Amino acid sequence: MSLIEYQHLDFSGKGPLAQDLFEQLDVESGQQALSLTAPHDADVQYPPYLTPKMQNWYRTYVATVRGAALEEIKGVFNAITPGRGLRGFLLEAERDRIKSETVQSIKSERTQFFNNPQVQQVSADLEEAQRDYDAMRKANGGDDANEWTMVKYVALLLLLAIPEIPLNFQSFAKFRFMTPAMAMASVVIVAGAIAVSSHIFGMSLKQWTERFGPQVPNKTRYENWRLFSFGWFLFAVVFGIIFTGRSLLFQEEVERKLALGEILDFTDYMAFGFTVGGNFLIWTLGSVAAYFAHSRVPDFGRKEKKVNDLKARLAALFRKDLQARIGRHLSKEQVELANIEKRSANELRDHPELVAVRGQFETLKKYDSQVLALLETYRSQLLDRIRKRTGAVTFYVDDIGAQTRDMRVALDISQYESTRLRLPYA
Repeated sequence: MSLIEYQHLDFSGKGPLAQDLFEQLDVESGQQALSLTAPHDADVQYPPYLTPKMQNWYRTYVATVRGAALEEIKGVFNAITPGRGLRGFLLEAERDRIKSETVQSIKSERTQFFNNPQVQQVSADLEEAQRDYDAMRKANGGDDANEWTMVKYVALLLLLAIPEIPLNFQSFAKFRFMTPAMAMASVVIVAGAIAVSSHIFGMSLKQWTERFGPQVPNKTRYENWRLFSFGWFLFAVVFGIIFTGRSLLFQEEVERKLALGEILDFTDYMAFGFTVGGNFLIWTLGSVAAYFAHSRVPDFGRKEKKVNDLKARLAALFRKDLQARIGRHLSKEQVELANIEKRSANELRDHPELVAVRGQFETLKKYDSQVLALLETYRSQLLDRIRKRTGAVTFYVDDIGAQTRDMRVALDISQYESTRLRLPYA
């Protein structure tokens, strides 16, 4: 009788059950975060990837009647004896049972893995670093740091420093105490100082509010002012040296021309201006690079790198210790699924009465498809409403493959939309 009760439920798009479901759209579309039912723990009562309102609707109107109908059909299968010591079975329910057993085995392996002291330490460090990073991410308007990698940033500053060798070497060599080797060393030091100064200036300009705003503690603001002042100090010293060296070279050129009775022309002044201006251009380009290379939140990039490094360490431990064990359970599952598929095909071929019972199951699947159609429609309308409003929504779901102890992962709208809703049979 349970299958008949299931058939009598009205799952049409304009029926009272559908109306009750769609009335929840206003509530859920206004949420900033939604938790989803877990795919690996899915069963008759908890289908995967349902939002709280979808799950509540399913439990209220569908789960009990559908569960009873499934038990009724499985009971008919079980009453048939296709062979000595064998009982008939519903293939779809057996598939879900085997997968559920695999999940429980993997959970046990995960518990053992995350109880490892080394893994516990890395996990604890990652959780702390992730909390700090999430706080900074919130201060950054919900965006990631997206800072340049250290290699890219340093490589660009070094590239900018190369033109300083021909710009400054000749003038530095005019200092009386300078040997060619000392002049080259001085050029390298000055290039490094220009890079440091432009780094401090560009970074400070990008992070001005976060470094010098009224909300910054006095001690921190003082330290930031010291750093900023140091950057300008380097700028003043370096360009003082460059100006002095170029002045000595210019003076020598003036004395040479006067001794030969020649007149200074525009190119002599241009050479002087080109050297000083060229260094200033390099410093400006370095400052621009520093501005775009950094986030507006101080230390945001460093925190992001720390999180990524800890995730990489945990992933390496995961691959080394846990992945192979999970693989063995999954391989065993595939063998069991293949065996059960083969047995089901043989029994259906040899026992016509099982085929008749399959007809009852197909009737249940027909009404399952109506339930899924309502849930899919609700999800589609929910995501449409979320897209139309301002502000992103994050969907959270437990993923048994996650490389964190709590298994919680975040999905964006597109990722959630690509998941498959289904109704389990066990």
